[in-house]
Amino acid sequence: MKNCLLLISIFLVKITFSQTPEVFYQTSDNKYAFKFEGNTCTLYEFSKYESWVSEEWELEPVIRFEGQLDSLGILFSNGQYAVSYDYKYYRVSKLKNGKIKDRHTFAAKKLENPSKVYEVINHTYWQMLYRKEIEKIESNYPLFREYRYRSYRPGDYAIWESMNFKQESPETFELLAAERNKLLIDSLVSTNNRLISLNDSIERNIQTLTPEELKNNLLSRPIHVLPYDEYQDVMLNTVAEKRPALFLGLVEALPDERSYLFNKIHERGAVKSLKKFETNTPIRKEFLKYRRRQNFKAGLLITGAGLLEVGVIGGAITGIVYWIRK
Repeated sequence: MKNCLLLISIFLVKITFSQTPEVFYQTSDNKYAFKFEGNTCTLYEFSKYESWVSEEWELEPVIRFEGQLDSLGILFSNGQYAVSYDYKYYRVSKLKNGKIKDRHTFAAKKLENPSKVYEVINHTYWQMLYRKEIEKIESNYPLFREYRYRSYRPGDYAIWESMNFKQESPETFELLAAERNKLLIDSLVSTNNRLISLNDSIERNIQTLTPEELKNNLLSRPIHVLPYDEYQDVMLNTVAEKRPALFLGLVEALPDERSYLFNKIHERGAVKSLKKFETNTPIRKEFLKYRRRQNFKAGLLITGAGLLEVGVIGGAITGIVYWIRK
């Protein structure tokens, strides 16, 4: 029923706007596009490097007194930008002290098919909508950090690329995008709630947890998906600190994930517990060797940064202090 209502709404919107098709004009450098709506003009400035609307302005009509002439031909303006007409071309101009700057004046032609402009406007709308929703999710789930990882963000990339309605009119796109956004956000909320539940289960049953239960708990998660990694950090450091033998058993049971699991142990209590745990198993020796190697690499990076910031002596002291603390 809900989908039927959505389709009916889209159909009605299409009918409405098909009766009054939008007319867009675009400058020759593809930097600006504008359209007239009633007594206003909407001007869009496109980003040079991305399909993105960097600015949007509502230009007001220029009001003249009776008998007043305007040799500049300005029709609409906001004091900073203007759209003018010189009996041959519409033009977009930047203004300085109310005057057109010739170096920043661009001729514009009517677009027979505005679908490409629609796509840029829709892309901007989608990203703003998605980012607003993600900020809410990240505030509700502190361990979820999607927006930190540009290469992952599904809302900005994967979902946008999958849309087959990018070039619909903005009115139609907004209806379809709202439905797609709801499905995506519901999925993210569901995944975060499930990971919280999995972590709570580990915390509650840490003393009675079996190796098989721990293994199943880990493998039921989206591991190697960066935005969810902090959930694994919390769980694995808890196990390593409170039951080091159980953690080492997990590493032994999942040899292909050895580096991933070792790399997750960074909390002081967890590292200390594994170092003090008395056992001669090869896995513990591998972990300690891995830690020394990682600390050495980190120490070199910190020393190098110190050399750049505070010179040779300061950089050396910074590196030595880091290695001693680790």
